[in-house]
Amino acid sequence: GRRARGQPIHAATTLDPSTFNSDDLSTEEESSAYTNVGVLLLNLGGPEKGEDVEGFLYNLFADPDIIRLPAPLSPLQSTIAAFISKRRAPKSRAAYESIGGGSPILKYSNA
Repeated sequence: GRRARGQPIHAATTLDPSTFNSDDLSTEEESSAYTNVGVLLLNLGGPEKGEDVEGFLYNLFADPDIIRLPAPLSPLQSTIAAFISKRRAPKSRAAYESIGGGSPILKYSNA
């Protein structure tokens, strides 16, 4: 059936590349096995500068499409996001400073 709007998408694969033996398949089956593999890449962005880190983290943790809290906690998502982003920002800011002051994701995404 159709997935209801707002429900998470679940994906599964039955093809484990580490155990795949193409000698067990005919040419047609082998071709089909390789064409049924999909790859999904996500880019959630990143802070451009050190001073953007806390706001970036808040937006990440406050977005229910990225992090969905259990129903009883969902009204607190914004408060929890503020708490986590404030506590995590100094360590994250230092990590970004060690690679040039911000996330390189925008530069690589636009390349």
